[in-house]
Amino acid sequence: MLSGARNVDGPPELIEALGDPVRRGRAIRAINRYALARISHKHNTIMLHRLVQRVLVGQIPPGEAEELRRCGYQLMANFDPRDPALPANWRRYADLLPHVHYSGVVGFDDPWTRRLVLNEIDFLFQWGDHRGFLELAETAVKTWTEMLGEGNEQVQEAMLHLGRAMRLQGRFEEAYVHHLRVRDLRAEEHGADDERTIDAQRFVTADLRYLGQFQQALEYDRRSFEALRRMYGEDDPTTLQQAHLYAISLRLNGDFRAACDLDRQTYRHLINIFGEHHGRTLSSLAAVAVDEMELGHFEVARELTRQNAQRLESAFGSSFAGLAESLTALSVMERKAGDHERALDLSTEALERYNERYGQYHPGSISAALNHAVNLRQVGRLGDSIRLARITAQNFLRMFGPDHPNTPSANINLAVALRLNGQLEEAKKLDEAALEVLTRVLGIDHPRSIVCAINLASDHYAVGNFHEAMERDRETLERAQRVLGEEHPTSLACMLNLGLDLRALEEEQEAGSLTERAIDGMRRVHGPQHLATAAAQEGARADCDIYPIPV
Repeated sequence: MLSGARNVDGPPELIEALGDPVRRGRAIRAINRYALARISHKHNTIMLHRLVQRVLVGQIPPGEAEELRRCGYQLMANFDPRDPALPANWRRYADLLPHVHYSGVVGFDDPWTRRLVLNEIDFLFQWGDHRGFLELAETAVKTWTEMLGEGNEQVQEAMLHLGRAMRLQGRFEEAYVHHLRVRDLRAEEHGADDERTIDAQRFVTADLRYLGQFQQALEYDRRSFEALRRMYGEDDPTTLQQAHLYAISLRLNGDFRAACDLDRQTYRHLINIFGEHHGRTLSSLAAVAVDEMELGHFEVARELTRQNAQRLESAFGSSFAGLAESLTALSVMERKAGDHERALDLSTEALERYNERYGQYHPGSISAALNHAVNLRQVGRLGDSIRLARITAQNFLRMFGPDHPNTPSANINLAVALRLNGQLEEAKKLDEAALEVLTRVLGIDHPRSIVCAINLASDHYAVGNFHEAMERDRETLERAQRVLGEEHPTSLACMLNLGLDLRALEEEQEAGSLTERAIDGMRRVHGPQHLATAAAQEGARADCDIYPIPV
């Protein structure tokens, strides 16, 4: 950092010493000789004891101190590698971070040093230090708003960061208010189709997804995507960023095919622009994998997620915070592909990573816990599954509220374990309540509503209401085949269950035809060795679970 004295204001003798390697070396050796600081050539650092700092600072006249402080801030700004998303720069940002915290640089009125602070905020987000991300963003917004007002673009950028940090803490309404304020300020100054306004709109739309407003988010994402594609073309990095977000909204609204097509196109463009191991490319690959899973292509989804996890660890390291989300996704894919023991091992590791880094009450931790509870159920540990699923369902309710689709989704997964454990009435009540919310919020044809309806029919079957179960399954099968396709795993599960309903009602001919078609379909879709295929051949009903897709 001391060698970056170009274009720095300060005392001439200091600038000359910093700019001349020989004079700089002499000065450092003199400091070391008089034991004024501890110098580490191994780590390329100089550490000044706090008492020495206080003595030296106290002896500097106020005017000269201000000049030296300005010089120090400019040296820090010159040391900024300017790209916090690039892992190769994280070590330098980590080295700069203590200086940013303790030097008072946040209050220095200079756009270059503010850019440094903004990049440090972004680094904390990229690295996964959500508490530090929130604290530095709060400091920047408070300090800069008082200095410059909300109309300043760097203040607005800090406000966007602060809103995102709030969202990561589960403070969705506060995040929405912050982001909406910036969006409106930019729209008023630059217009609705300006890139800066659309950038703020992305944050607003993400908040809407966290607030459960999936359809409104979809409409905003579609408008932004079309505007950017019209202005910059479909392969511009800004357009591709919006394409990724638009696909999330498509997926959340149940349009898995459109999401997959868009994500695959985005992934191809990102490989050409950034390469396979860039963070944005890896995020896009993860999205394609989730699309394939939702389309019922479990083996494809598992292979893509394995590739993504390997590349993520290779690019970012084994301690990278984002690996927890990747491990959770891989756990889901392994379960869907039939390897329940492997899925449990992965969800155990993912949940430990989340809880250790963020605690149990964090959006990622809660989703990982829900997935782990499903895996516990699949290996027969019903008691453990129910205990964890109850806690998780309560956390979803507390964080997202009763009408966010994630909350009834958590209850659906809990209800399966309760039914299998013999707690039939409680399971049925949970599924009935969940179906009411999902139908009202997402619509009766949404895939989550379809899954819930299938499980509710199984609740009726378990308590002996075979006719009710049959009517529900017959109605749901029509919707599942129309929405998802005849050979989607969810459709096949519903067909199998309908056959078992009819068998219980002694309608053997239709029952035999449906169960045979369902099992044949499972052999084609899952393979003959898949646990779902084997269970169907033994006459067991199919249970459906929901993975709460990251919003």
